[in-house]
Amino acid sequence: MTSKISFLKLMQEDAKRRNWMLVFLSVLFFVCYPVLMMIALDAQTTVNDIWRNRVAVDLLAPGNIAMALVVTAAAAMIAAAEFSYVHSKEKMDLYYSIPVRRKKLFLSGYMTGFLMFVGIFLVCEILAMLVAATKGVSLSLLFLPFLKGSVLHIIEFLLIYSAAAFAMLFTGNTLIAVFGMAVIAGYGPAVTMIAQAYIETGFYTALKAIQLWKIAYTTPIGIMIWIEQGIQHGTPWFGAACMTLGGIVVFFLADLWMCTHHRAECGGMALAFPKTEQILKILMVLPGALAIGIVAYGMTGSNQYSWLFGGFIFGVLVLGMLMEFIYHKDVKLVFSHKIGTGITLAAGILLICSLVFDWPGYNRWMPAKEEVKAMSVCSRGGLGAEIYGNLYVIENQMQSLETISDIESHLDLEQTEQFDVIYDLVEKAHAEGNRDCGEDGNVDEVLVKFVMQNGKVKYRRYFILDDVWNAAEEKLWKQSWYQQLCYPILSNDPQYAEEKLTGIRLSYLYEDDVVVTGEDAKELYRIYKKELTEKTGQELKNIPAAENDASADSTDVDGYTRDLYFSFEERTKDKTITYQEYGYPLRKDFARTWKKIREIQKKNSEPL
Repeated sequence: MTSKISFLKLMQEDAKRRNWMLVFLSVLFFVCYPVLMMIALDAQTTVNDIWRNRVAVDLLAPGNIAMALVVTAAAAMIAAAEFSYVHSKEKMDLYYSIPVRRKKLFLSGYMTGFLMFVGIFLVCEILAMLVAATKGVSLSLLFLPFLKGSVLHIIEFLLIYSAAAFAMLFTGNTLIAVFGMAVIAGYGPAVTMIAQAYIETGFYTALKAIQLWKIAYTTPIGIMIWIEQGIQHGTPWFGAACMTLGGIVVFFLADLWMCTHHRAECGGMALAFPKTEQILKILMVLPGALAIGIVAYGMTGSNQYSWLFGGFIFGVLVLGMLMEFIYHKDVKLVFSHKIGTGITLAAGILLICSLVFDWPGYNRWMPAKEEVKAMSVCSRGGLGAEIYGNLYVIENQMQSLETISDIESHLDLEQTEQFDVIYDLVEKAHAEGNRDCGEDGNVDEVLVKFVMQNGKVKYRRYFILDDVWNAAEEKLWKQSWYQQLCYPILSNDPQYAEEKLTGIRLSYLYEDDVVVTGEDAKELYRIYKKELTEKTGQELKNIPAAENDASADSTDVDGYTRDLYFSFEERTKDKTITYQEYGYPLRKDFARTWKKIREIQKKNSEPL
C-alpha cells in the first residue's frame, strides 16, 4: 500500500533537511557572480565602456569554462547530499518503510537538488546583472548572454548531476562513490592515453594514433568543456551538445532503474549490485595493468618487451588483489575470483602481443605498385624543414607539423603520379626492418601518403637511414612537385601570388633586419624563386663553413645561412588578411639574389 503524500510535500521535507546546502550554494554563487562582477568591473575604471561591457558579458555568456567547473562541483556535491541515504542500512530501512514508491522518493530528492541549484543560480546571476547595471552596463546588452549562459549551465548541471547520482546509487559506500565519480569523469581520457601509448609502441608506422584524443571527450566533464570551448572559440559544438542531452537521458534512466532495484542490505558494501563486481574489476584492472606495463617499458629505456609483459602481469596481480580487498575488506579473499583474473591476464597478453608483434600486419602493409595512383613524402629533417617544421600556411592559417592532422594536411598540398623514388624508399624501409634500422640514431622520420587507385588515402611513417633518405631526396628535388611541397612560394597557390606580396625581410644574426618593399620586393621575389629552383638538394643542405674565414667579405653573409621572410596581404570586401612565409634559406651562393639586394641597398643609400 502506498501513501497519498504529495510530491511537493516530499520535496518540502527534503529541502528542510538540506538547509546547509542552501546556505553553501548561496555563498558559492554569490561570490562567483555578484561579487566577481563587482570586482571585475571596478578593476576596469581606466578603460572605456566597450571594454567594460565586454567584461560583464563574458562573465554571463556561454563559454565561461571556470564557471562550468563551479557548476560541476556543485552538481557533484548536491548529488552526494541527496542520495547519501543509500549508503546506510539504517537510513535505507527508514526511507523504504515510508509508504511511498521508490521512484517517487528518488524523483522528489532529484528535483529538490535541481531546483535548489536553479533557484540560487538564477538569483545570483540576476544580482550580477544589477551590479553591472549600477556600473553603467546596459541590461539589454546582458539579457541575451544571460539567457544563453543560464540555459547552457543548467544543461551541464543536469549531466553532471545525473552522472554523480549514478555513482551514488551504484555504490554502497560514500568513499567508493566519490571514487566512482572520478572514474566516470576520467576513465575515457585514461583509456585513451593508454591506448595511444600502446599504438605508438606497436603500430609505429601509424599516423592516426593521436586522433584518439576525441575519445577523451566522451566523459561528462570533457563534453562540457568541449561545448564551452566550442562556443568560446567559434568551433563546432553542436555534436557535443547532442552528446550532453543524450548523456542526461542515459544517466537519468539508469538512475531510475537503480533506485527501484537498490537493496537495503547492500548499504555499506562497496557496490550496491554485487553481480557487477567481476565485470567492473576487469574494466578497471585491465587498463590499469596495461598502464603499469607501458610505464615499466618506458622507464628502462632498453626497449625490451619483457618489461612490458612483466609490468602488465605485476599490475594485474596487484590491482586485482586491491579490488578484491575493496569488495570484501578481507585479506583472505584477495585471491578469490581467479577466473576474472585469468580473463584479464589473457585479454591483456593477447592485446600486447597483437600490437608489439604486429599480428594484424599493420606495419608490414605495402600495397602493390599497380594499386597506387599517387604518392607524397616529406621529412621533418629534409629540405624545407626550416619552414614547415615550424609553421606554414594553408588557407591563410598558420599550421605546424606538431600534430598528425597537420602532417596529413601538409602532405595533401602536393603529390605525384611519378612515384618510383618514393615507392623504392618505402621498400627499403621495409627491407631494413623500419624501426630497427635506426639503432645508431642516424635516421630520418619520413612521412608518406598513398593515394590508392580505389580512391582511398593512407598515411604512414617510416624511419629511414640518413644516407638512404638523402640520396632519395636528391632525386625528388629534381621534380617540381617536391620543390613546391618543400617551399610553398614555388607553388601555383594564389595566396603566394606576386601581386599579394607586401614585403621581404632579410634576417641577420646580431644585426638589424633589412626590409624590401614595393616593386623592389616583387623583383627580388622573382629572382629568388628562380635561383632557389636551380639549386641542387645538396647545395641547399650544405651550410657554408666560413664562420672563421678571414677572406670572407664583411659586406656579404660571412658564411652564415640567412633567412628570408615573405609577407603577403589578401584583401576582401569584409577584411584584410596578412600572413607570412618564413625560414627560406639564403646562402652565400645565391649570387643573383645577393646582387639584387646590394643594388636595392645602394639605391636606397643604406649600407648592407
